[in-house]
Amino acid sequence: MIMSWFDAVPAALLCACWLLLPGLPVTYLLGLRGVAAWGFAPTVAVGTIGLTAVIAPMAGLTWGFLPPIVVSAILVALIGLYRLIRRRPSSPVDPLAVTGAAAIGMVPAVLLGLVTMARSIPGGPNSVSQTYDAVFHYNAVRLILNSGNGSSLAIGALGQPGVAGGFYPAAWHDLVALVVGGSCAAIPVATNATAAVVASLAWPLACLLLVRQVVGPSRLAMGVTGVLSLAFGAFPWGLLGFGVLWPNTLGLSLLPAGFAAVLSVTGLARQDVLGRGRAWFLLVVSGVAGAIAHPNTIFSLAALSIIPVLIGVVGWAKVRRAAGHARQAYAAVGGVVLLMLGAAVFADRSPIFNDVKSITWPAIESPAQSIGEVLLNAPNGKNAAWVLSAFTLIGLVVAARRGSGRRWLVADHVLSGVMFLLAATLNSPLSHHIVGYWYNDSFRLAAVLPVTALPATVLGVQAVIAWLRDRIETTHSETWRARLQPALKSTVAIPAIVLLVLVVGTKGLYSGQHSLVVAATYGQSDNPRTQPLLNADRHEFFDRIGREVPANATIASNPWNGSALLWSLEDRQVLVPHFAVTMGADEIFLSKHLDDAARNPLVCQAAGRLHVQYLYVDTVYLWPGDKRTHDYPGLADPTGKAGFELVDQQGQMKLFRITACAAA
Repeated sequence: MIMSWFDAVPAALLCACWLLLPGLPVTYLLGLRGVAAWGFAPTVAVGTIGLTAVIAPMAGLTWGFLPPIVVSAILVALIGLYRLIRRRPSSPVDPLAVTGAAAIGMVPAVLLGLVTMARSIPGGPNSVSQTYDAVFHYNAVRLILNSGNGSSLAIGALGQPGVAGGFYPAAWHDLVALVVGGSCAAIPVATNATAAVVASLAWPLACLLLVRQVVGPSRLAMGVTGVLSLAFGAFPWGLLGFGVLWPNTLGLSLLPAGFAAVLSVTGLARQDVLGRGRAWFLLVVSGVAGAIAHPNTIFSLAALSIIPVLIGVVGWAKVRRAAGHARQAYAAVGGVVLLMLGAAVFADRSPIFNDVKSITWPAIESPAQSIGEVLLNAPNGKNAAWVLSAFTLIGLVVAARRGSGRRWLVADHVLSGVMFLLAATLNSPLSHHIVGYWYNDSFRLAAVLPVTALPATVLGVQAVIAWLRDRIETTHSETWRARLQPALKSTVAIPAIVLLVLVVGTKGLYSGQHSLVVAATYGQSDNPRTQPLLNADRHEFFDRIGREVPANATIASNPWNGSALLWSLEDRQVLVPHFAVTMGADEIFLSKHLDDAARNPLVCQAAGRLHVQYLYVDTVYLWPGDKRTHDYPGLADPTGKAGFELVDQQGQMKLFRITACAAA
């Protein structure tokens, strides 16, 4: 049944509240105002939610709305007390017109993002992503809801008995669990609503703050940044259509705010609205939020910070040397360089990152193609964004001019492009030392490109508008100058014309293309080797299983036939909740021998320990050609074998009750 997007509005509004309300009191108490306060609020909120989820089980608290509210209140009280004692002044406040332009510009940005997301999922907000990763993310939310434990130290094993969880960034799942708990929405609905709000609200707000730091207090820049932030195919749409990488999307949506703090610390911000002292604290907050949302955020922030940090240190050293403190200046530069090199060597040799760096992807394109894709904002084979890229390149030229103070932006964009090129074209043991922290994955690295491309694009829009004004003012035709005089006096006429050309020339800022990218994860693939995890027949059968199987029973099944979704969709525990989950000894044994339950007493002993009472079988797999679909011989169709009773059947899908173990 297709669900209306209007039915998902409560879940989306609740998600927006969770992304803003825990953070806004903190940012305002820190002295931030306007764009700075709102741009950093989602980062504070995500950090608070994710960190609270780790602390809550240690304090014996069940995950829900109360723990993050309590922690937020404590944080507000502590910061308020600090501000009362220190009485530090607020950060510089932008003119009301600048803040107003940002607010007005956010309205079409939010609408554009929500419309793009709705068009991406024509089946409605209850549609399920038909991807390998989505099963884990759905079931991780179910685990949190059922166990009351949302810690990033607990969800990695998806609750498998006797298996250590390890660290897995859970902020996304904690946030979705809060949305489910507060709105009573189904897990897929809450997931899609959260993805839409992160893309349409959290990301544009963070981009506003970054552009404000790069460009300065410009009404034009603030007015266009929101919508332009959603024009890039690589992010957020690229990650929402690949994987699907929801936690990574949440983390990278916060990256511009963290980078804005780096610009404050290094002295590169234009009329800084954060303040260096606050920026240091906000960097710590960004680190916590990024690590718990997805560690790729930390690595991306570190990579983008290298050049600004070096420029900031060298600039400080020049001042110190001019003041007669040459040794101090040289020592500072040398110390920072050694610290960076030491951190790089430590990370490269640390076994913590071995599993991530060992993942290999085949090279997918030539170096020339990758360079062209970076220039045209079209990484990973996306359609060239000709009009948008023209403004991006103009902005990079403006930033590269001597005296602009923004050459670092060009260098950072080139650095991001080179890292993308290494992953897309080389992907060798040598490149793994550099881009291995992003799983050697060009899609994840492509998602970083808009962080530098967006400020450049805004600079390009400003430059084009300034050029048009200059051409009109210097025209030799008095008639035309008289006719265009009203446009010159108006502050919005020429910018409106340029934006209209930009929107029309990009067919709605490429919204249609972005929708197709995201939609690919929700529909049946054109690849004959791939089958949908959930079609209408399977969904209908799963609904019946939810009514036929008791809540305390576990269903044994091969996860590759889509049955792993029974847990998240129907709240019925499954033996194997994901394709790559680490299984305990009993799970492995049953996967090999459950069909022998009538003859092998060890089977019923293991089944009793895990409450396995039913067996689901289906011969249609997500990836039919994958050898791992054959790793569960004991969970095959037991028709004709003693100890199994057919409960329900629809086509090739069958549900059996394990009668051989009923007495046990």
